[in-house]
Amino acid sequence: MKPYNLLVIALLSCLLVSPIMSAHAQTDLPIMRAVLFYSPTCGHCEYVINETLIPMLDKYGEQLEIIAIDVTQPFGQELLQSALQKFELERSGVPFLVFDDRYLIGSGDIPEQFPGLVETYLAQGGLDWPEIPGLAEAMTTQNTAEPPPALIPVVHAVLFYRSACSHCQKLVEEVIPPLVEKYGAQLQIFRVDVSSPEGDVIYDAAIERFKIEQLGVPILILGDQVLVGGTEIQEKFARIIEGYLAQGGMDWPDIPGLQEIIANASEAEATTAPMSETDSPSSVSPDKTPGDLLTHSESSTWLDRFARDPVGNTLSVIVLTVMLGSIVWAFALFRKSSSVSLKGTWGWAIPILCLIGFGVAGYLAYVETAQVDAVCGPVGDCNTVQQSEYARLFGILTIGILGLFGYVAIFIAWLMGRYANEQLARLAVISLFVMTAFGTIFSIYLTFLEPFVIGATCAWCLTSAVLITLLMLLTISPVKAVMSKSGHAHPI
Repeated sequence: MKPYNLLVIALLSCLLVSPIMSAHAQTDLPIMRAVLFYSPTCGHCEYVINETLIPMLDKYGEQLEIIAIDVTQPFGQELLQSALQKFELERSGVPFLVFDDRYLIGSGDIPEQFPGLVETYLAQGGLDWPEIPGLAEAMTTQNTAEPPPALIPVVHAVLFYRSACSHCQKLVEEVIPPLVEKYGAQLQIFRVDVSSPEGDVIYDAAIERFKIEQLGVPILILGDQVLVGGTEIQEKFARIIEGYLAQGGMDWPDIPGLQEIIANASEAEATTAPMSETDSPSSVSPDKTPGDLLTHSESSTWLDRFARDPVGNTLSVIVLTVMLGSIVWAFALFRKSSSVSLKGTWGWAIPILCLIGFGVAGYLAYVETAQVDAVCGPVGDCNTVQQSEYARLFGILTIGILGLFGYVAIFIAWLMGRYANEQLARLAVISLFVMTAFGTIFSIYLTFLEPFVIGATCAWCLTSAVLITLLMLLTISPVKAVMSKSGHAHPI
């Protein structure tokens, strides 16, 4: 932000206007006067002041007077309540501009309409201060107040995240809040959810603009610095903030379309921000500064979540149905009296399926640990699944790594069941069945989560689910053989 602009904002932010009013009373030029309600941590307010009001003050000089009232202060909240009562409004967001018997809200309406209205009112002879109960008294009281606080630099950052990303959630809930609490109004973060269509467009623009090679979220951009992944953000973010503050602050990063997105965000914020007698209309949680325009909200019902990807989620339901049917079939096979050794028939398929499963699980483990985007193919949204909170067991062990251990253990059990001595072979075959049965049940749980809870399907996960189910079916006859008195010593 330019030093000159900061100076003008400081003048706007105080209410020491009586001397100015007296000076203007001595001129014959028409004067238009307006009141701006704002918050010092509101990005939309800053945009309106920088891009609209400051240029207008430069253009009209003494013919335009605007006082800015901070709604985070007690007197500002009282005046805002008076203004809302004047216009019979129950709630409002900021920026909120009042003049005559009219008002404009947000960084959409104010830049579009206010310049033309100023021309109109000046042509009609000017406009005095709006009749807001308590405004005159507040202005008189402020004449004896302390000078405006010292100007402070501000660092602006953009956080790209995904609504179902556990790494992003940890960043937003644990890493960013302490920084926002520490730096206050000196740190503003605009969050962009890449799982929304609009967010994905800005995300692609940022990737092209900064030549980002390591894809995935979270990604934090401030100035010309790009931080990828929760670990790098946690390690470097605070240090970069300190550096930019020492240099006088840093404006929003140069991402095509970002300024328009920030400006347009005010429209929704102005119409939905809750308002009460004790809460500031501009209040937002610190990590949402200046707003979450592009946030992809979670659907409230399973039907809504299923509808996000009907093709992929339908495939998940089909696989889920087959797996449940396999469990029933396995139970039916156990009830049969006959048992067949798979040593000369299908026993060889077990190591092949383990090898394929190891490759699938290894790729998922890489995606989950390296925090990169997965290659999903034409069906499903693997990245949403892999970045969800369900991609880690107990929030610690990634499902991909768990799968790696599982396929290795199954392969070792197969080797022991085939080549170890009789006693160890029998134990290995039983262990083989137990592991594959548990893996199938656990895969049923994970597959259920995809269409009905997460709202996205991972083709890699479905592949692994099918593999473990086949492995379970292949181990039924061998385990029956070793559990029967006439069973083979090496049934696989």
